[in-house]
Amino acid sequence: MALTAGDHFNCALLDSQEVYCWGSNEAEAGDGVVGALGAGTSLSESTLPLRVCEPNPSTTCEAVPSCSRALEDAVAISAKQSHACAARADGSVVCWGEALSWGIGAGSVRTTDYCAPVQVCTDGVDANCPTPLANLAVRRCDLLEVNVVENP
Repeated sequence: MALTAGDHFNCALLDSQEVYCWGSNEAEAGDGVVGALGAGTSLSESTLPLRVCEPNPSTTCEAVPSCSRALEDAVAISAKQSHACAARADGSVVCWGEALSWGIGAGSVRTTDYCAPVQVCTDGVDANCPTPLANLAVRRCDLLEVNVVENP
């Protein structure tokens, strides 16, 4: 098991490779939902751990957690401020939460946030992925920084 914390939320990576998050789903109290819990919900907070969703482009922020499938192959997690990322067993990375300043790494600047995980661009070649994952590390992708938390 591994734990990581953002500004107002926490996430746990279980031995089963599932990720659960709890706490505030907002950047700051009253700022509006940014999706830091990764459970596809527009709830402002949860005192109980919520299961992080499998990436699904059709996931919308619902009043209740709306995962059709859980993220079940995480090997490392990291959270910072109001977003989190998970490295998957296949080497890919997914992130969720506040999308400010390319923080999610999904290949486009968004004014809306991600309430469920999205795939992080890794090659920098795709027209929708103008910035390689390595360059994102300098900006916001905490999985590549010193505070990486791995599941033993």
